[in-house]
Amino acid sequence: MRFILIIPGIAAVIFGLVMFVRIGDDERRLAAKVQTVKAGQIQPEVLIVIEKYVNSSRHGSGWSHVVFRSSRQARVNCNTTREFYDSVSLSNTVTGYYFPDGYYIYGSIGQGAGTAKWIFLGFGLMTGTGLLAVALTSRKSMMPNGMTGDMGSLLTAIRNRGKRE
Repeated sequence: MRFILIIPGIAAVIFGLVMFVRIGDDERRLAAKVQTVKAGQIQPEVLIVIEKYVNSSRHGSGWSHVVFRSSRQARVNCNTTREFYDSVSLSNTVTGYYFPDGYYIYGSIGQGAGTAKWIFLGFGLMTGTGLLAVALTSRKSMMPNGMTGDMGSLLTAIRNRGKRE
C-alpha cells in the first residue's frame, strides 16, 4: 500500500513545482516583452484581422483565436482572451509588436497567471505531501494468526494452505 501512495505523492509534488516554475518563466518573458515595448526598442506593426474562431471545448466556452495578417507573415494565429476576441471584428487593425517567438498584442493575453502558479504549487504540495504522509505513517495491518499484510505473507499463506489440508 505504501508504494501505491508514494508514487502519486511524488508525482503530485513534481507536477506542482514544474507548473509553478513554467508559469513563472512565462510571466518573466511577458514582463520582458512589455518592458521592451515601453522602452521603444521594438517598432509597432499594423496587424489586420482576417479570421476569428473558437476551438470548442467539452468543458466550457473553448479557446478564442484571432488570425491576423502582417507585413512579415501571411497568417498570425493568436490565442486570445474572450474580451479581446469580442472587441475586434474582421478587417479591423490592431497594433502588434514582433518578437522571434510571436507577436505581442496589448490586451490579447489574460492576466492572473500569478494566481494560477500559486494554485498549482499549493495543490501539488498539499496533495503530494498528504499522500506521502499517509504512506509513511501507515503501519502494516495485522491479519489473523499474526501474519502481516504484505504480499510475501499472503503468498506464503496460499502455498501453506495446500499443505494443511
